[in-house]
Amino acid sequence: MARELSQSDLATFNQKVLETKDKYKVPGASVTIVQNNKLIFASGYGVRNIETKEPMTPETVCPLGSMSKSFTALMNATQVDEGHFTWDTLVKDISPIYEFPNASCADQIKVYHLMNMSTGMGEPASIYDHVGEYEENYIYWNDQSPAYVIKSLTTAPIKGEPGTVFYYNNEVYSCAGYLSPLQQGTDPSKML
Repeated sequence: MARELSQSDLATFNQKVLETKDKYKVPGASVTIVQNNKLIFASGYGVRNIETKEPMTPETVCPLGSMSKSFTALMNATQVDEGHFTWDTLVKDISPIYEFPNASCADQIKVYHLMNMSTGMGEPASIYDHVGEYEENYIYWNDQSPAYVIKSLTTAPIKGEPGTVFYYNNEVYSCAGYLSPLQQGTDPSKML
């Protein structure tokens, strides 16, 4: 178990964030540290808008983009460590909500395939039906529910057998992020 961070540790960390922000000319950042389920540090640095000079605060909402992939990996690794499922568990065995382009995929795709983007599936078409693949905000998927993103996998073109083809796919990785709550019995319609 990691030792408790002291006020001195947090002050040193804060100084390092300031130095790094300045060194790399980052306009703004927000940092939060949670230890043992307790918020121990939260700070905003710089500005969230370089024109209006609005400050960055711990409450500033920022799109995470692919940073969320590391959260997904940590969450699923924790589930594996706790014995809830393994990297080799078939995704369909975690929750029947997962549907794939065909039965062969469903019988082969394991947790690790989602995590390392080797499902053999390309980019699902349905996720872009109403926002357009090249629109400015397409990556945020606006109002797409987890159930919708999972269902979109049924429209993914097959690029190869699971484990044989790498294909960068945000929808597949998002689906990996739903494994833990679904395995724990969360009703998919209640997932935000």
